[in-house]
Amino acid sequence: MRDKILIVDDDREIRDVLRILLTGEGFEVAEAAGGEEALEYLENHAQDVDLVILDVMMEGISGYHVCLRLREKGNVPGLFLNDLWIDFFHKCYPDRPLGYSEYGCEAMPNLHSSKPHRGDHTEEYQCIYHEYMLRCFEHRPFLWATHVWNMFDFAADARDQGGEPGMNHKGLVTFDRKTKKDSFYIYKAWWSDEPFVHICGSRYVDRPESTIKVKVYSNQGRVALYANGKLVEEKAGDKVFEFKVPLEGDVELKAVAGNCTDLCAVRRVSAPNPAYKLHGKSSNSANWV
Repeated sequence: MRDKILIVDDDREIRDVLRILLTGEGFEVAEAAGGEEALEYLENHAQDVDLVILDVMMEGISGYHVCLRLREKGNVPGLFLNDLWIDFFHKCYPDRPLGYSEYGCEAMPNLHSSKPHRGDHTEEYQCIYHEYMLRCFEHRPFLWATHVWNMFDFAADARDQGGEPGMNHKGLVTFDRKTKKDSFYIYKAWWSDEPFVHICGSRYVDRPESTIKVKVYSNQGRVALYANGKLVEEKAGDKVFEFKVPLEGDVELKAVAGNCTDLCAVRRVSAPNPAYKLHGKSSNSANWV
């Protein structure tokens, strides 16, 4: 009986290529076009699946959430697609130089979500994307180069995404060079020796949740977070620090790392602020946002 592999990716071309490669090696292959479809398949056929290959950044239920469900079941191993492809290529061709010529993610500094997903153009999703890519690169020192796309938003006449036609919003900084998006600071945490601390989401002021997740970037080893002057928690970590903060009324947040501080104000509202959501045309590009 052949081993069975479930491929989970919302890009049909990638699924097709993997199916051809894996069936050529003698594996039986099943496919799912997204996280929801994968979970439905596993609910009925988990006992028949020996391995799940997952894309990470999928609209709706992400590869991370599917992986968590796999761990709950405890009997089906999973691998993330980006990592798998890089490792597979390097194993097959260890003497060939391998690098990322371009990677990036669209984001508008006025768009926000507590549940970000690919294609929503939020600052929060751009942060998740770049955090993942930097960790991916860290674990693969054989990559000869990686090129983040892009430092600044730039004009692109054919594009109409993110609510601002004629612009590519993959920059870590806005087109006018005036606003550093939150993702700018994850690179500062990785690449700069200058001590700093940065609270993400300072433009995401109106929050409908009773408890919010606050993300902090720093190149210091410890970060303390205060809410209205009271210590929420102090954590040791590496570049990315996350805190849960009860939210009632107006709250001033303060992050402290060594001699560095950053401030941010948020407030509890009764309903989501519609200005934070992309209206009209959204992206349908599976690979480039």
